[in-house]
Amino acid sequence: MNLSKLQNATNRINWLQDILNEKKNMHAINAEQLQDAKSFCSLEIDSQFTALSYNTLKACLKTAPNDHFRNHTFNDNWSYFLSLREKAHSLLLARSGKSKTARASDTPIDYKLAHRNALWHANLCANAYLQLRRDVQGILKTNGDLELDYKRLEKALKKSWSTYKQIISSEPERPTPKLTIVKANT
Repeated sequence: MNLSKLQNATNRINWLQDILNEKKNMHAINAEQLQDAKSFCSLEIDSQFTALSYNTLKACLKTAPNDHFRNHTFNDNWSYFLSLREKAHSLLLARSGKSKTARASDTPIDYKLAHRNALWHANLCANAYLQLRRDVQGILKTNGDLELDYKRLEKALKKSWSTYKQIISSEPERPTPKLTIVKANT
């Protein structure tokens, strides 16, 4: 089977998504083949995809448009591919009873750092709101000219933007796969 590199990459991503959606017979798949990206690149499945070099796959995914492989929130297709492979590997390990007990990235230190960063970000947001509110209240208390009030309001907004622009994210945060929505029975 002679596939183009992009079609091979597309088929690999679709295959991983089928595993995650449990559309594939997971008992026939060896989790060790998904242990890392290089192992997965050497995997060949008839009528699906052929073996492909790690660097070729990476280059192909990095150059393909982000919307080619469904909408995702990752910076590039390579990160999306790595995430899918890791999730599929974890799912296969969990199904086989060999799941990892704890990952190195889930240490309490990481949670403390994330918690501290969240508190710092919340403090910045609160300060930005309070400063802007105080400036707007000051403008509303004065009975001045509308044009002068407009200039004051514009100045307050510019000052707030220059001080707190780092808290406005240009990209949405990646969703955390461990979080789920819980519906209460009412």
